[in-house]
Amino acid sequence: MPPPSPNLFERYQPFRRRTEIAFWVGVALLQIVASVVVAAMDVRSSGRDVAFWQVLSWELSSHMALLALVPAVMVFERRFPLEFDSLGRHLPWHLLGSVVFSLAHVAGMVLLRKAAYAVAGVGPYSFGNWLVQWPYEYMKDVRAYLLIVLGVRAYRLFMLGLQGEARVLDAPEDA
Repeated sequence: MPPPSPNLFERYQPFRRRTEIAFWVGVALLQIVASVVVAAMDVRSSGRDVAFWQVLSWELSSHMALLALVPAVMVFERRFPLEFDSLGRHLPWHLLGSVVFSLAHVAGMVLLRKAAYAVAGVGPYSFGNWLVQWPYEYMKDVRAYLLIVLGVRAYRLFMLGLQGEARVLDAPEDA
């Protein structure tokens, strides 16, 4: 008797890592394009004299730093899953995690911007006063953190379904 044909989960395994990386890189690229367009429009409408390469460096540095943090968020979410039965215990950890995430994101993007400005040979990049600038960045970063966590949770649920582990979804409804 021939061995059983592999199910969808087993057929997906050889492509899994590449697919996951391609997904996050694709999301980042879409965000970069949209953010560059919006930032360029904002700069133009404000009348400031800012070169396009600067706008591009701001958005690329931010999204590159965010993309670099995705694996850490995945590991953190696995350690402190946001599930209904553990929400009370794990939510405070995620609030702290969002602060660390934001600090790492801002530090990474500032370093990348300083490097871009140095390569361009213009004056040094200045983030400004951290006490003023960081709360603004945190408000954006907490949304990015939440979307990454939700994306990871949705993907894990999808993977459970492929493995046949999401049987609750197949349970008959009580009439």
